[in-house]
Amino acid sequence: MSGDEREQRDAVDPAAAKPDVVEEEEAPSTPFDHPFFLPVVLWGFAIWFFWDAWIVPMEEHLKFNQYGSVILMVAAVYYTVHALRERRAWDCPQCGEKNPHDSSLCGKCGGAPA
Repeated sequence: MSGDEREQRDAVDPAAAKPDVVEEEEAPSTPFDHPFFLPVVLWGFAIWFFWDAWIVPMEEHLKFNQYGSVILMVAAVYYTVHALRERRAWDCPQCGEKNPHDSSLCGKCGGAPA
């Protein structure tokens, strides 16, 4: 279909006009998108490393497990706090205002989270 024919068709029937740009649909979320996925994995590995380092020491990998458990616990605490803050943040369903972490009502319109 040529450009002139498309313009004539669109002028006659505006409902038949189709945009040239197709909007992409949002991909469905996966379990990896959940804010607590990484903290749970990190806590699991931290407990495993802690167990192998101090509860039932594996002598051939003792230093690796000791350092690994400390590093993973620090990372797990950091990402747990980050996930909790992300989970508490919400957008007002009425006006779209981004609210601080500690608010329970929208400061702009007074709406509650959905």
